Amino acid sequence: EEAFRRVEHRVLCEVSKQSGLVIATGGGIITRPENHDRLRENSRVVFLRRDLDRLPIAGRPISQANDLEELYRKRLPLYEAVSDFSLENRRRPQTVVSAIIRRLEE
Repeated sequence: EEAFRRVEHRVLCEVSKQSGLVIATGGGIITRPENHDRLRENSRVVFLRRDLDRLPIAGRPISQANDLEELYRKRLPLYEAVSDFSLENRRRPQTVVSAIIRRLEE
């Protein structure tokens, strides 16, 4: 897991230097404080909220090996502190994208 986190951090450092990108991170990227500034380096950070029972866990070892409610409880303050805004992710993807664009244009 730690080796993955180091790779994730290196990739984030590279892509965060660029602009005009959408970077969709894994949920754990927020758990490393050194990633916070990188996430905000050239961008606006959007926290997409989703009900825990709607989160896919197949192929996600951390989600499968841990209690999702506990992970969410620990990570929520981090997501809220780093993000510029949050949106509920309960609709069709295009609807959520449109909502994000509207908020970014405000």
